[in-house]
Amino acid sequence: MWIDQIVHYRRWQKHIAKLTSEWARFTIFSTVLLTADVSLLATPALGSYGNGLGGGSGGTLTNGTGSSTSSGSSPPMALQVTAAMTSIYLSIFFSVASILASIQLTNHVGGKEYSSAASISALLQRTDKSLFGTDSLAIMYSLPYTFLVWSIFLFVLGMSFLVFSSTNHAMLATLAPFFSLLFVFSIWPSISRLGTYEMFEKL
Repeated sequence: MWIDQIVHYRRWQKHIAKLTSEWARFTIFSTVLLTADVSLLATPALGSYGNGLGGGSGGTLTNGTGSSTSSGSSPPMALQVTAAMTSIYLSIFFSVASILASIQLTNHVGGKEYSSAASISALLQRTDKSLFGTDSLAIMYSLPYTFLVWSIFLFVLGMSFLVFSSTNHAMLATLAPFFSLLFVFSIWPSISRLGTYEMFEKL
């Protein structure tokens, strides 16, 4: 698209249109994930623990068997719930960052710097002289997706801490295989792109 400081404007327009469409989808995904994060914080397990922290009186936690335990009397469970809350809060931060980055980039590519081939060429020349060169544009354009991936990862991590903080061994034995199986299938597309199949064939 940019060879010998000459921009192929039509290809550049298609590329920017594709990026804008992806950023719009990332905004929707981040908004849905943000709603899920906030809803998870309102669950009884996290809500009662958060109230206990705010009131300074310890609060109560409900374990997997349905009985209530004091947050101060079960340190391992309290630590897991704290880790779950921290992960969910971080997931919220990354979701908001993804939404903000998508909105700013969408407005940015619609500005004067992208209105003509000459202005785009001038922008790329200025960027090429910066510390990271044109790689800085690639990093900037990938921020919405990066923030979204981290938000999903932290949401799943928080859910894992919350689910596996239960003391009900029957429930843990039921959920653990499903969790492992779904994790393997969820990363399958990424593994297949790394040539894993070819590696197994050589073995």
